Amino acid sequence: MPNARTILLGAAAALLTASGCRRPSDRISPDALAAGLQDDPARFVLLDVRSAREYRGRWGHIPGAISTPWPMSPDDLPAALNVGPDQTVVLICLSGHRSRWGLAAVRERVAASVVDLEGGMIAWWQGEHPVAVAD
Repeated sequence: MPNARTILLGAAAALLTASGCRRPSDRISPDALAAGLQDDPARFVLLDVRSAREYRGRWGHIPGAISTPWPMSPDDLPAALNVGPDQTVVLICLSGHRSRWGLAAVRERVAASVVDLEGGMIAWWQGEHPVAVAD
């Protein structure tokens, strides 16, 4: 039987995902990202746009993600990104809302595919994918 955390995370992810007005090509599912990271991790550049506190917090972040809190200055992006045209930049936040707002800003600055993680970290946790927690 699911615990209260699983039920709350599921309800929050469903509501937040349903409220987004994104094209499917703007998103990557947690399962697809996890599989892609396992097969070819160099193909992805992960930008976690949550606050530094969220990134370092007890819920952690996706291993290999770069903390780049949103809103970010345009000057912050070139320093955070060293992206080739064959790579995919994945924006990550808690639920998918902050990452959605960052799509256009990042797309203007890189010659790579840019997507956001569908459902954010809530959906990543629900899929029981690995997380790293800062010491």
